[in-house]
Amino acid sequence: MKQRKRFYAFILLVMCVGMAGISHSSSSFADPTEEDDSIVTLASDPELKLQRFRTESWHTGGATDSLQATDITDGSTATWWHSNWGVGSGSTAAGPYYIDLDYGTVKDISQIELDKRAGGTGYQIFEVRVFIHGDTGATWPNGQSVTDYFAANADKTAIASDFDDAGWEEVTGLSPVGLGGSGTTQTVSIPLTDVKSRYVRLEVTCVNPPAETPTFTVVSEIRAFGTGPAYTAGLESALSAAQAVQVDIVKSEDGCDVASGVKWATTAEFKALTDAQAAANAVLATPDVPQSEIDAATAALVKATTDFDNAVNDVLKLIRYRTESWYSAGADKTEPGDLDDGQTTTYWHSNFSTGTSGSGGTAAGPHLVDLDFGELMSITQIELDKRSGRTPQQISNVRVWVHPEVGDLWPNGQKVDNYFIAGVAQSDIEEDFKPDGWVEVEDPPTVGLGGSSQTQTVAIDLAGVESRYVRLEVTCVDPPNNTLAVVAVSEIRAFGVKAADRSVLKTALDAAAAAPTGVVVAENGLNVDPAKQWVTQAELDALNAAKEEAECAYGTDGLCQTDVADAAAKLQAAITTFNNAKEAGTKPSKTALESALSAAQAAQVDVAKSEDGCDVASGVKWATAAEFKALADAQAAANAVLTSTEVTQAEVDAATAALAKATVDFNKAVNNEMPLDRFRTQSWYTAAGGDKTDPGDLTDGSTTTYWHSNYGSGSNGSGSPVKQPYFIDLDYGELMDITQIELDKRSGREHQQISEVLMWIHPDVGDTWPNGEAVNQNGGYFATGVPQAAINSDFGMEGWIPVSFSSSGLGGTGTTQTVTISLTDIQARYVRLQVKCIVNPALNQMDAEAVAVSEIRAFGTKAVDKTALAGAITTATSAPTGVKVSTDGTDVDPWNTWVTQAELDALNAAKEAAQCVLDADGVCQVDVDQATKDLQDAITTFEKAKKDGLKPVVIPVPAGVGPGSAEAASLTPLVGFAGTILLLLVLMRRRSWVK
Repeated sequence: MKQRKRFYAFILLVMCVGMAGISHSSSSFADPTEEDDSIVTLASDPELKLQRFRTESWHTGGATDSLQATDITDGSTATWWHSNWGVGSGSTAAGPYYIDLDYGTVKDISQIELDKRAGGTGYQIFEVRVFIHGDTGATWPNGQSVTDYFAANADKTAIASDFDDAGWEEVTGLSPVGLGGSGTTQTVSIPLTDVKSRYVRLEVTCVNPPAETPTFTVVSEIRAFGTGPAYTAGLESALSAAQAVQVDIVKSEDGCDVASGVKWATTAEFKALTDAQAAANAVLATPDVPQSEIDAATAALVKATTDFDNAVNDVLKLIRYRTESWYSAGADKTEPGDLDDGQTTTYWHSNFSTGTSGSGGTAAGPHLVDLDFGELMSITQIELDKRSGRTPQQISNVRVWVHPEVGDLWPNGQKVDNYFIAGVAQSDIEEDFKPDGWVEVEDPPTVGLGGSSQTQTVAIDLAGVESRYVRLEVTCVDPPNNTLAVVAVSEIRAFGVKAADRSVLKTALDAAAAAPTGVVVAENGLNVDPAKQWVTQAELDALNAAKEEAECAYGTDGLCQTDVADAAAKLQAAITTFNNAKEAGTKPSKTALESALSAAQAAQVDVAKSEDGCDVASGVKWATAAEFKALADAQAAANAVLTSTEVTQAEVDAATAALAKATVDFNKAVNNEMPLDRFRTQSWYTAAGGDKTDPGDLTDGSTTTYWHSNYGSGSNGSGSPVKQPYFIDLDYGELMDITQIELDKRSGREHQQISEVLMWIHPDVGDTWPNGEAVNQNGGYFATGVPQAAINSDFGMEGWIPVSFSSSGLGGTGTTQTVTISLTDIQARYVRLQVKCIVNPALNQMDAEAVAVSEIRAFGTKAVDKTALAGAITTATSAPTGVKVSTDGTDVDPWNTWVTQAELDALNAAKEAAQCVLDADGVCQVDVDQATKDLQDAITTFEKAKKDGLKPVVIPVPAGVGPGSAEAASLTPLVGFAGTILLLLVLMRRRSWVK
């Protein structure tokens, strides 16, 4: 790769045309600074922008007077330009004292201001003469270039003649203000009238009061005010420089697609410069644009051009470096800083061996230079320039090492910051230069060795070696004998680009390594638990192959950023494919099902089987055969799923849920908790805040929610309680034998204790109240969740019967409280509770409070149904109606039925037995059902026992009528008719028997 050349032409052009001033160390051309808004002027016109200026040479002696011309435009009165003394420090400086100014274009100048030196009463400005120049172009009448004139170098010994150019015209009739003042600060203001010029010359005379003897000139600041066209030459030059800097530069995102030796810049870097060019051209094309905008556009474009040029130049910035100690005696007094000062006339010279000096000794080797580029670089080439001006000391060999470390510690723990102590010679250099870890670059191609010319550049091609640290071992010889010589190296340069950022690829590699963690290899996942994931072997192999390829790219030096991005994207795609291939194991988890089976089994322990509990001892839990069967069926279904190897997780979950529900249902049946069909409360408190509740909270199974009765009119929770009872009406759907009712108070509050509970039941069991109002959920009395407007009358339904009971849990002061109401021989479908609450008794506040009830539960069983038994008794009572008691029926007319006394007694006995069961309290449903069956059987037997009477029917015959007589013959039809009537009566009686 060719040596990169900095853009010197661009820098020179911008310095000469676009910037005004010169360095005080090498020229009397000074560069004015930005305007300082802190300076208050007397002029109404804007301050003119000074493009460049020139003064006589300045005083450079003394501790405080070593000041320079640039101080007259730095915006500070604490600094100043001091004209030079005459010969000797005691002499008065030779005058006159000139300052020539260039404002770039012809201006209407209305005022000039000069500030004297601040901080002393001496050095007063005594006189100021003003000259203008008729020329407006870039050449003086004597042919001298104005650019050259204002770029004059160094102090002038014949300053007067140098400043005595033809064409200056003095402005007369001036009336300066502020001259001769004796204060510590002084501003001289010179109003001007009809003065038009580009160039202005000031001749300043200072005196030293009180004698007012002329002395040297001291001026702190100079300002001019006026109007006129903006100076655009600097902006035009900056535009030309911006265009020139892009010549032969190609566009690339990382330089990987650019041939060696070709300069390049990124799309973003090109755009940044072209945007600045567009902005500058827009300013340049704007009529009457202020000078401040011209200057701002110029500065912005100069910066953008510099940034672009720095980006294009692929010479790596050397952050710091270190060499062996250097030779410091004689004419060859050099130092390591000469290695990168950009000059071939300076150089680093290795030290001679101990006891030798000058040219008489052989240098001790090896000669090492360690370089630090600050971050990981992809290095394509290193160049070394030999010492200029000497034929001997040719570079005969260069070895290159790189270091794998990129951080700030060597492997031995030594800080890199301490190792690279710039400019410090080490006494024990051999050991100090041997931190572990250096890896030599094997046989890099080297060009330029062994030359014998006055100049020599050695180029070492490294083909994208990536390293932050580089070590060079240089060997020099003295031709023609090729004897070893000390090392004299003028410059070292490295070329390349910042190494590709591999972080995205490293992240992808880490993700690829983590992706298979916990994943099982399987054919179909049937043997993998659902909590785990699985893939096939082929899917895992594909990921590993992509990871190996990415690892190979990651370890390759000189990798382009696009290559890194491509490798990372390819690996990420493989990771995504692998992750998408992961499936949850299909082996169902049966842990929950096993737990459900254990719970179902435990629920049946010590539970007796009974149809109504009548045959179970007091205190023993029981369930019906149907309830046992329902749970057993669910267990059987669950066991079938548990033992099956073909079921899915969904089937296992369904069996688990079904068994859990069956177990809950069984437990409820065992505990005789009565399902509440519907209920109703008074209206509830609905104000915002923690007490916003509703009646549904009474049965939601949570003690953290509750029903809160409403407050009285005008109260808001902290006011007076409602002066009315607090009712809750319950409907269990059918007649129940109720053994216990429980109420939970509001949880989490010490106050609002349940202090009293009254209870009523309603004799009705149907769906209509005595007043005819419907009891239903769709608009009737139990319209759940609807606040009632006339709650008192609405809750004052007739027919409620008070119930006496014993309760426990009243008056508790804990945060939880359950009130238990134990009941005996209570049968009802409808229950009314009136609850009274008080605040915490510990607070001595016993007045009635609003009611807050969390949960209500009732326990019992369905009441015994004697309806069928009562019907059978009614039937048995009417069965003997019209039936005769007879021994054989011969005394009973054929149209009547008869039974024996024993048959009637059997029916009556069955009826009496049934009546006893009907009248008995606490009788079981099975006994009622059996008594009903026995009575119905007795009725059936009695009905079958009914028989027609067998008493003969006698028809009387009139006297004189005999057999064969004519009278008898005439009676025959009558007898037949009578027999027919008798037969019909018998048949009708028999039909009633069948019925």
